[in-house]
Amino acid sequence: MSVYRRLFDALIAVVLSAITIAVTAPVVPGLAQSLGMLIAATFYFSRNPWGSGDGDRINDRIDDLYDRFLPV
Repeated sequence: MSVYRRLFDALIAVVLSAITIAVTAPVVPGLAQSLGMLIAATFYFSRNPWGSGDGDRINDRIDDLYDRFLPV
């Protein structure tokens, strides 16, 4: 996996974390940051963001998308 793909994965994880924090902070402010970090880490480390059993298929689709836009 190239450096660009790892950086893009990290960027997506940051965006997921920020959205989660923004949505949950008004409801449960004490839990928002922890929940955001958990979701970001789950995406980044598993690359299976929807929790389905088709992790390989989803990862292949993500890799195909990266191939279109990121250099090797």
